[in-house]
Amino acid sequence: MREIKFRAWDKVAAGHEGMFDIVGFVLRGSEYRIWYEFEHDGRKQIFNRSYSKRNLVVMQSTTLKDKNGVEIFESDIVESYSFYGHKIKDVVSFREGYWFPLVEVEHNHNCIDKYDSDGFEVIGNIYENPELLGD
Repeated sequence: MREIKFRAWDKVAAGHEGMFDIVGFVLRGSEYRIWYEFEHDGRKQIFNRSYSKRNLVVMQSTTLKDKNGVEIFESDIVESYSFYGHKIKDVVSFREGYWFPLVEVEHNHNCIDKYDSDGFEVIGNIYENPELLGD
């Protein structure tokens, strides 16, 4: 059984501290209560904090790793090669029950989910590296 992991992007902090791993969260109305691990005085401790829903984006791990062993999360920008050898970039998102572009789906009564994360490389994410997507 795979562990489900999450991370969050704090829209207000942005910058380097904007992205952080979270241990757990609860959504109540328009507010998240987030638990995260933080090293303080050389010891890891669990802290919690409230965030407005409009100021925080929570992203789930796909539980897959790219060709370099980097864990792939929702909203990551991945690079791979097309059938014709061209480099292509795409944003990881969960649609129709699958993690795209990590899955190849055939839409004619047969669904083939083909996870081949070894063919992908995480090069950034849409929050910290929007310039990677161009226009």
